[in-house]
Amino acid sequence: NIVVFGNPIFYHWAGRPPASLYFHYPAYLAASLLGADSDQDITRALGDERTAVVLVARKYLEERLSPAISSALWQHWTPAALFSYPYQRDVFLFLPNSEQPIAADEGFLAGFDQGVTLQHVEAIRGGNRAVLVALTWVAEEPLTRDYAVFVHALGNAGGVVGQHDGIPENGFRPTSSWQVGETITDWHWIELPDGADLTSLQLNIGMYRTEDGQRLHLRDELSGVDSFNYSDVRIVE
Repeated sequence: NIVVFGNPIFYHWAGRPPASLYFHYPAYLAASLLGADSDQDITRALGDERTAVVLVARKYLEERLSPAISSALWQHWTPAALFSYPYQRDVFLFLPNSEQPIAADEGFLAGFDQGVTLQHVEAIRGGNRAVLVALTWVAEEPLTRDYAVFVHALGNAGGVVGQHDGIPENGFRPTSSWQVGETITDWHWIELPDGADLTSLQLNIGMYRTEDGQRLHLRDELSGVDSFNYSDVRIVE
């Protein structure tokens, strides 16, 4: 099942068939006689294991969803991608929390300055020309600054063929909000050119200060390396 909170014109713009579960959720619904029943139906759908994807327009997320629905959304779902949809302030793709790829104590890939550790990388195919990359981070000490994450997809010749930069969890978890020892699963949607060879894909991953672009360096690197190259990319279909 797919649950969508948004205006019906979304389907026209996306060129997609209607979702299996669709909630228009107008502004007056919460205060109407149907409000309580609607909350129950929607929260039940958000907790249903058959629901695979949730799409939420930013306008709904910021203004319309009731506290019960918002609580159920954040309890079961994680924002994985952001798509341009000016009509309703863009659309967020949420994936189940249960799909977070790894626990913090089960892996280690790279340690950055400021006590930031990259624990795991997971790549999921998002259609023919897109890859959804999940990064698992842990902060080993408090972070007082906000850093953006960059993920560069590298082609056979080593050049960048696609990238995504952004505040972790599509803006919802800036690094200054991270708690020491907390596991952060941070998703990045990367569009690739036609004919891109996903079998040889490599990822270049790092962080930079939002105010001036200064990158964090890897710890214990004498050469001043400011990104981590991940070549063991296995695409999950």
